[in-house]
Amino acid sequence: MWGLEDDMFDEFERARRQLEQAPARGRPTALRTTGAGSFPPVNVGASAEQVDIYFFMAGVEPQRLELTVQQNLLVLAGERLSAVPEQAQLHRHERGVGPFQRMVTLPEDVDPEQVSAVYRNGLLHVTLKRRATVRPRQIPVQ
Repeated sequence: MWGLEDDMFDEFERARRQLEQAPARGRPTALRTTGAGSFPPVNVGASAEQVDIYFFMAGVEPQRLELTVQQNLLVLAGERLSAVPEQAQLHRHERGVGPFQRMVTLPEDVDPEQVSAVYRNGLLHVTLKRRATVRPRQIPVQ
């Protein structure tokens, strides 16, 4: 009986060690760390009238952003510059800098001609209206 339980706990211990070693194989090292291609973080919400996309990117200058819609794909490209002087010697560097690109697949009923974007306090809010022909409408029953 003990042999089976010992084997089971050995397996759990082996799995725990593998998870601890995961950061060394290029995986995120902290709960809030994200992998490559995931900056800026994004939230997407939708209603019957529109799709709202929120990009969180503190420290990015709005003139360094390019936003495009092509077919059913929204593409945000830009660059985050370093806030640290070049001659500074860093002892720890957690904030990424440089160019980035993020793509969001859009529903097919989004109207690419009805897009607005507002950037304020590190938050880019993109609103895409849905085509009026596909919006649900109330039909009165007589």
